[in-house]
Amino acid sequence: AEPTNMVHTGLARKNGKTGEMFPVLARELPSSTKGTLKVNPDGTALTVYKLKSGLTWHDGKRLSARDFVLGWKVMNDPKVPWRGSAGTRLASSVTAPDDLTLMILWKKLYWSSNALGVVDLCPLPAHLLEQSYLAGDYDAFIKLPYWNRRFVGAGPYKVVEWGEGEQLTLEAFPNYALGKPKIDRISYRYIADQNAALAGVLSGEVDVSLNSALGF
Repeated sequence: AEPTNMVHTGLARKNGKTGEMFPVLARELPSSTKGTLKVNPDGTALTVYKLKSGLTWHDGKRLSARDFVLGWKVMNDPKVPWRGSAGTRLASSVTAPDDLTLMILWKKLYWSSNALGVVDLCPLPAHLLEQSYLAGDYDAFIKLPYWNRRFVGAGPYKVVEWGEGEQLTLEAFPNYALGKPKIDRISYRYIADQNAALAGVLSGEVDVSLNSALGF
């Protein structure tokens, strides 16, 4: 989960200190007072997100609302081995009237429909994936190098090196929606042996240990 949140992001994400959701790719969170969150008499609901202008993917291509539509389709396709949150499946339609507007119609009001994170609705770069997805060859689609070595996201860091089972190297993304991160380069090392991981921390070779690395 930690590397995922480093390399990708959604409309909103959680503040680690307060637990509150705040907009990232979205300009602001939908609200009933602004008319961007509506609950209909039949129990269905509508949320309208406006994206920030000037958003780009790690490869410099423009990020648009159409990328969220593709992400929703892929996440809910039973032929693709990837599932979003249960809330994502409560959406009956996700449409993009224009590049900066995302409209989501809900079968019933979802508790976080006005603050969707990357797990709820993950944007996917249509310029890289849409053609392959629409071709209908699911085996070829899920084996694309995009899903590992050539991953392109919209998070604070971009993948520059993927050593399977060894190391993941990331560099700060200058055009991140919240500004360029203060740390320029981060390397994730996979250390299966807890004694070796602890030795790395004690020697100063490892700066930070994640929860899954060491047990007590």
